[in-house]
Amino acid sequence: MLVFHLKREFFEKVKQGKKTHEYRRWSNKYKYLNNYVGADFTKVEAPIIRLDLGYAKITETKKQIFAQMVSCRVVDAKGTDFQKIDPQYNGKVYDVEFKLIENRGGFRND
Repeated sequence: MLVFHLKREFFEKVKQGKKTHEYRRWSNKYKYLNNYVGADFTKVEAPIIRLDLGYAKITETKKQIFAQMVSCRVVDAKGTDFQKIDPQYNGKVYDVEFKLIENRGGFRND
């Protein structure tokens, strides 16, 4: 399972269904995402993503949202919400598109 830690602003947008893409700087820190770039999820199982409000504890289920990856690609940071976090960065970012999972293992997305 992939885990992304989000600031409250972005977590709330995901929760409301207004944000369906998460961006991460294209760097060695996130190189594991290369495994998913361009993957055809109609032929292989798409990974599950846990989106946490900040660094939530595993027991703080109200601060977690579960989603499934739809696609992953590398794009220019310009014009993405990544620039709200780092306005000076003009390089590449991973664009991870996802869809929410209604209920999963007793955890809820509400």
